[in-house]
Amino acid sequence: MVISWDPVGQGERSQFWDAKTGKSKYNLICGEHTVMGNLAYLAGANLARWEIWDGIRAVDYLLTRSEVDGHRISITGTSGGGTQAVLIAALDERVKVAVPSCYISALPMRISNRIFVDPDSDPEQDLFGMISNSMDHPGLLLLMYPRSVLVAAAVLDFFPIEGTRKTVREVRALYERFDHGNRIALVEGYHQHQFSPENQEAALDFLDHFNQMPVRHGLPPVKELAGKALQCTKTGQVRLDYDDAKSLMTVIKEYYDEHRAGSTRSLAKEYYANKYDGVKDWHVSEYTGARPGRGQIAWEAMGSSRSEGVSIDRYMLRHSELLEMPLLHIHKSGADKRRVLLWFSASGKATAADWPEIKKYVDEGYEIISFDFRGLGENRMPFTAVSPDDPTLGALDFDHAYVNSISGVLANHVYNSLLIGRPYFLQLIDDAEIADRFVREKLGPKVEAVTAPDDGYTLAGAIAETLPGVELLPQPNAQILKWSELVEQKRETWPIQYLLPSGAYVH
Repeated sequence: MVISWDPVGQGERSQFWDAKTGKSKYNLICGEHTVMGNLAYLAGANLARWEIWDGIRAVDYLLTRSEVDGHRISITGTSGGGTQAVLIAALDERVKVAVPSCYISALPMRISNRIFVDPDSDPEQDLFGMISNSMDHPGLLLLMYPRSVLVAAAVLDFFPIEGTRKTVREVRALYERFDHGNRIALVEGYHQHQFSPENQEAALDFLDHFNQMPVRHGLPPVKELAGKALQCTKTGQVRLDYDDAKSLMTVIKEYYDEHRAGSTRSLAKEYYANKYDGVKDWHVSEYTGARPGRGQIAWEAMGSSRSEGVSIDRYMLRHSELLEMPLLHIHKSGADKRRVLLWFSASGKATAADWPEIKKYVDEGYEIISFDFRGLGENRMPFTAVSPDDPTLGALDFDHAYVNSISGVLANHVYNSLLIGRPYFLQLIDDAEIADRFVREKLGPKVEAVTAPDDGYTLAGAIAETLPGVELLPQPNAQILKWSELVEQKRETWPIQYLLPSGAYVH
């Protein structure tokens, strides 16, 4: 007996179905998963929570059937199904044999290649703090020990095969140490991302062996059924057929409502928590050609220019071994009163188009420090991530494609940051503190104020709230995005760089 279901956001369970066009408002699977998963992060959860619960309830149902042997329940799936097979089996010991396909690899390798070969996000694959908490894919597999696991892999997959082999080697060593080496195996097919016939055959052999089934040879004959024959609802969509159907976006909001009482978390406390790098004490010195180590900022003067009596000094700050920060110091020469203002836009440091506003602040007596955050401005990766599931994203111009919250380079930077436990949003505040540290050591005064137009104002507010002694200057018509309101309003899209796990509980 086989039970198969549509995960939320797939098949007949679209959460954003457009009845007029007869398709999802976003692309099914990755697009819908991203929208729901981003909101789930803010609420302190992960989309995987509800996908795993689907699987647990599926097992509950199977055990009500008289023809099901509860001691021989197995699970398999490929790609997102491979993800769910691993997570469900890891947390439900009633699953005795697991065969995940096209998912298991090694997260550091996956971080390195995801932008180039698979930019679509599935947030259920990016559990917050997995790498920083030493929970890579070997850890997931070991949650199944001593049960039987076959990892099915594709040599040409976007889940790096080198990571798959490394993970299975590590897990096999532990299985063998306790005399269970025969219960862990790897099968590889020389093909791209798919559950190939050869891998399916190996999977069935493995399942049959550990479920004590008769030996068979080859794959059983397959009869292809029309989509309608597999459809469980009249219209093809659960939310169209049932008046009382509830969107998962509503479920996420309800989860937040249940957990928000008594929350006293502050942004400053989140920023200065155990992943803080101690920027306030970093050593600042002139760049000499040597790569700066951790805890060091090396500055290099890149030239100066003047306009309308205003000097614009350019610097490059090198820090954290490999990172660079282009920075502008805009000021009037010989000014007596030195008040320093951080100014940036949502895309980075000031440009020629921003000169009227910059000149206004200079005339008011401010010295301006403007810089490019990591991953923005001159630090952008000159690459457009094209979604294979939604080709229309590839038609966007570079500037919009880069920051697209459904699938883009910046979004992948954000999800990678979640795996290492230091959200990109907090790294942006790191950059502001690095600029402040440079200003104090090289230029003399400390940063007193910060401001930014439009979408940048939320980050400016966070910097003012976090760094001591920094005031937020108001901007006409600019508003600060509140994470709690995003969850309460079930907002679908917003600037991806503002994704902060459990941000809805921060006050």
